Amino acid sequence: LKIVFRCCNSGYKDLSQLDIYALSHLLLQPLYDKQRLSSRGDQSKLDKVARILRSFGASNASVWRTMHEWWRDRTAIEKKTADLESLSRPYARELQGWLRQQYTSTFEAEKKSTTKAPPIKVTYERLKKYVDERDSSKVHAFLSSYGWPEDANFEEIIPGVLGLYLDHEEWASVKKMLVLL
Repeated sequence: LKIVFRCCNSGYKDLSQLDIYALSHLLLQPLYDKQRLSSRGDQSKLDKVARILRSFGASNASVWRTMHEWWRDRTAIEKKTADLESLSRPYARELQGWLRQQYTSTFEAEKKSTTKAPPIKVTYERLKKYVDERDSSKVHAFLSSYGWPEDANFEEIIPGVLGLYLDHEEWASVKKMLVLL
C-alpha cells in the first residue's frame, strides 16, 4: 500500500498508467489474497480491493481501468497455462464479471452527471462581487470550480483576491490560486 500512497501523492491518480505486471504482483494480488469474504454477502474481494484503491484518491474510472489491465494480464497468463487450477485467484473470468458489473455504475453514471448539468455563467462581475464582500470561501469555491473568467481584469482583482487568500485561506489554497493564474 505504500506504493499506492506514494504514487497518488506524486500525482499518479490514474493507476492504470503504471506497469500492470509490477502492480499486479506487488500490490493487487497480495491485496486480493489478504481479503476475507464479508459477512454482508454482496461485497466481494474485488470490491474490497477497489474500495482500498479509491481510498488513496484514485477515481472510479481509474480503478476500473486498473482492474481492466489486471484482467488483461490474467487473461494472457491463463492462455499460457494448461492447468488453470494451479493459478492463484482471481481468475480472468472473475475479473471480467466484476468489470461488467461495475462498468455501468462507473462510466454511465459519469456520463449522465456530466450531460445533465446546466451551463453556469462564469462572469467577472460575480467574482468581483465576492471579493468586494470579502467572502474568501465563495472566492475560493468560485476559482476552484470555474477558474478565472475570460474577461477578468487582473490588475483590478488580484490585490483583493491575494489579500483575502493570505488573510483567510490555508497555504495550500493560496498555492492553488497562484497556479491558476
